[in-house]
Amino acid sequence: MISVYGMNEKVGNVSFYGLSQEGFNRPYSDETAKIMDEEVRKQIDGQYERAQKLLSEKRQELEILAQELLKKEVLLKSDVERLIGPSPYHKDKHAEPQPLSGQHVSDEKTRS
Repeated sequence: MISVYGMNEKVGNVSFYGLSQEGFNRPYSDETAKIMDEEVRKQIDGQYERAQKLLSEKRQELEILAQELLKKEVLLKSDVERLIGPSPYHKDKHAEPQPLSGQHVSDEKTRS
């Protein structure tokens, strides 16, 4: 993602998407590749921790859904809402989801 979309604090607002990346013909240095790898690892680790925290916080809801899935192979939206309530996100399809507790709005949105 970082090499495709750029916009990373360390790599900068640079995208290498569509440039030759075959073999040793990379459009960036080994040092830049190392930085990108480190930034990707940080992003993956952060999202993994976020998922673990969310699953822990919502353990009761997770158990309810798991028990229902043992009875039924597929749960519809109406089933999920009946079991654990409506989505915490806006009902408007085009509205942005509300940040989870502890999650911050990205800097790009606050700069305007």
